[in-house]
Amino acid sequence: MRRELLGLILVASCGSPTIDVTLRVPAGQHPLREADHVWLSLLDSSGQTRYTRDAAPSVDRLQLASILPGTGYAIALSATFAGDTIAQGRSCPFDLAAGAPAPTVPLYFSLVGRFAPAQPPSAVRFGATAFFDGTTPTFAGGAAPGGPSLASSDAYDAVAGEFRAGLLLNAARAGAQAVTLADGTVLLFGGAAPGAVGIESIAGGKATPQATGFPPDQVEHAAVAFPDGTVLITGGHGAGAAPTAQAFLVRQGGTVVDPLTGLLRARARHTATLLGGAAGAAAVIAGGRDAVGPVDVIELYTPSGGFEPSGALLTPRFDHSATLLASGLVLVVGGTGADGQPVARAELIDPLQRSAHLAGVLRTPRAQHTATLLPSGRVLITGGLGGDGAPTASVEIFDPTLGAAGDFVAAQPLSSPRSGHAALPLCDGTLLLSGGGPGADLYTPAP
Repeated sequence: MRRELLGLILVASCGSPTIDVTLRVPAGQHPLREADHVWLSLLDSSGQTRYTRDAAPSVDRLQLASILPGTGYAIALSATFAGDTIAQGRSCPFDLAAGAPAPTVPLYFSLVGRFAPAQPPSAVRFGATAFFDGTTPTFAGGAAPGGPSLASSDAYDAVAGEFRAGLLLNAARAGAQAVTLADGTVLLFGGAAPGAVGIESIAGGKATPQATGFPPDQVEHAAVAFPDGTVLITGGHGAGAAPTAQAFLVRQGGTVVDPLTGLLRARARHTATLLGGAAGAAAVIAGGRDAVGPVDVIELYTPSGGFEPSGALLTPRFDHSATLLASGLVLVVGGTGADGQPVARAELIDPLQRSAHLAGVLRTPRAQHTATLLPSGRVLITGGLGGDGAPTASVEIFDPTLGAAGDFVAAQPLSSPRSGHAALPLCDGTLLLSGGGPGADLYTPAP
């Protein structure tokens, strides 16, 4: 992917080494030219600002105070116009060792609230699984357009700004579910052909098959990990089978699989959302489809009480998203309704009151999209299938501060349409979207 490269040299005094910062600016963007001030900050490993100064946008050399050797430094750069931040970037953490040559620090610098094409992955993947292999964002498996399932993966190097070949799965998988345990181990469930292994554990760049009783061909299920390392898997179905009410508890890193009594309602293509705060260790199971059509039933699972009824959605739906907000409410967006069309109405599930209420209306009804909670507390809604059944590039943001229940505002579109994709946050604060269409997108959130 072609980039415009700008050089900015940061000089530390008292004999400290020079730190060269290379700005990676998306092609066609000129953030510095549109600003009236540029702010530079040096952050320590705790995220505290060690140094800040402002300079004219045209400056290409800044004097820094002495930087002591340390680990986990980051450099932040922001450009403002009339007091508003119009562009920003932050480097991934880097170390400055005593007596060692200073590193060259890349920094992705982009207009805020914008998507820009990233260097593309090796393959277009539909139904891929996204997770972190250690600290490396990885998109694994999926199916090639009109082709077979894949066992390969693409790993994104945020420092270099490019995809590289990632780990190889033990079985080709599309539609698998992934959860990350507290120790960083990733477990993949299902999505493989009958006869393959049902679970793979991923750690240290290697995928290890687990000889367990989990059905390898299970798809359209939902998985969520509890703080104690127990994983709850609900619903879905095997190859050619109807949606099931079957549920499993998986323990000891994927080596122990215990079937549960099951859901109160059979479902697939639903959501499972881990709750925190006052609700404690619990998961909300919402929506999905059974053998007849969309499901409105909400269930609450607790390790002590199992599955309990927890009200109903206002609109039955599947292929929706569910996002836990800072308020403890769960935002349900989009999906496919009983008429086969994308749903426009969003809802907020209140787990304590065991009820749901309206939370605004999407500007573009959609299903098979992504919903990502941003540091600001807003939720970024990207892509999906529109009313014409084709992928869309449209984007909108749910702002919980708008009105009594929040509302949606329009946002800049993706660089290309996509659906059934995945989004992962990078170490530099940007968001990486890949799958469900060609290429990949980088997004710089607004403050």
